Amino acid sequence: MPRLTTLFIFLFYALSTFAQTKNNLTKFILAKAVKVVDGDTIDAITKDSTYRIRLHGIDAPERGQEYYAESKEMLEILVLNKPIYIEIKEKDRYGRSVAVIYRASDKLNINYEMVKKGMAWHFTKYSDDQNLAKLQMIAREKELGLWSKYYYLEPWEYRKSRH
Repeated sequence: MPRLTTLFIFLFYALSTFAQTKNNLTKFILAKAVKVVDGDTIDAITKDSTYRIRLHGIDAPERGQEYYAESKEMLEILVLNKPIYIEIKEKDRYGRSVAVIYRASDKLNINYEMVKKGMAWHFTKYSDDQNLAKLQMIAREKELGLWSKYYYLEPWEYRKSRH
């Protein structure tokens, strides 16, 4: 059974590395998460490259906001020092890879998991992902994480107020 799992991971990596979209930006990369910057940004390495990754479709609390530390800690628990698959969607204006990341051990979609646990918002300005919308609605109804607060300020509004 372990051989089958290893074979599956190898085949997934080999095949997914060649997956391309029409804009030639989306591909899967096997890497290791080596630093969590905040609740929606990580650093990851492969044997050849280092990536600063902004998680696609989500926005987490900024430093100075409530739930900043909890959001960052959740992302650390999920990925820090673990193998991940990176599905690059695009580059942002800061040169970061905007991506969906999956934990390699169980293919858990980390972007979804952060919203599901109430540790990040669905960033509708940049994503129309209906799964993220549903996960946020459920987390909000269950008052999970940041949704347990009576009042919250979305990170994009917080950033506006600081400039």
